[in-house]
Amino acid sequence: MNFEGVQYIVSTPSDFNEKQDYPTVIFMHGAGTRGDNLDRVSANPFFEENHILLKKAIIYAPLCDKNTWFDMFESIRHFARFVYEHKNTDQSRLYLVGASMGGYAVWQMLMSDPQLYAGAIPICGGGMYWNAPRIKDLNIWAFHGKKDPTVLCDESVKMVERINKFGGHAKLTILDEYAHNAWTYVYKNSEPFKWLLNCRKEVVSEQGQNAYNSSELFG
Repeated sequence: MNFEGVQYIVSTPSDFNEKQDYPTVIFMHGAGTRGDNLDRVSANPFFEENHILLKKAIIYAPLCDKNTWFDMFESIRHFARFVYEHKNTDQSRLYLVGASMGGYAVWQMLMSDPQLYAGAIPICGGGMYWNAPRIKDLNIWAFHGKKDPTVLCDESVKMVERINKFGGHAKLTILDEYAHNAWTYVYKNSEPFKWLLNCRKEVVSEQGQNAYNSSELFG
C-alpha cells in the first residue's frame, strides 16, 4: 500500500471486523530492512514471532526507502496522523514499536506528536534526551542490550532518566546478555506487548482542542 509516497503493509487480527475499532501499532523497522522492496518489511523478525500484537491489534509497518527515517521524517509524521484518523483505529490506543534505527524514530515521533500516542516500546534506540520532558506523561518501556556496541546502552539510559527526572514513569529493561539484537528478546516475550495493550490515553476532540481559540478571552 502507499500513502503520499510512503509504502507500507498492514496486518489485521484474524477476527477483524471493519465496523470495529482496534488497538493500533505503528512498527518502525531498523536499518537492515531499508530499501525499495516492501517484502522486506513483512520478512522483518517482528512479524516472524506469533506475538499478541499480531493477534489483537492492527499493525501498520511503513518502509524506509531512504538512508534513515529522518530523511523522510515529515512524511512519516503525516503517515502517523493518517493511521490515527483511520476509521478502525482506537484513538485511545495508538502505539509505537521500533528497533535500532526504528527505535530512534520512535523516540522522535513521540516527542514530535506526543498527543497521538498511548504508549511505546523503543528498542536499542536513543534520542534528544534534553527534550525528553516533553514526553514525561507517556507510557514508555524501553529495552537495550547491555553489550550493544552499535548503539550504546547509555542512549536509552539517558532518555529514561531524563523523562523520570521530570516526573515521568518510563521504564527501561537492560538485557545483560544481549548486544544490539535486543529485539529478539522483546519479540519473543509476551509481557511487553501485554503491557502495551493495557496503555490508554484520554482522547481530546478537535472541538475540545479549539475551545480556547479566542484571543480576546484567552490571549
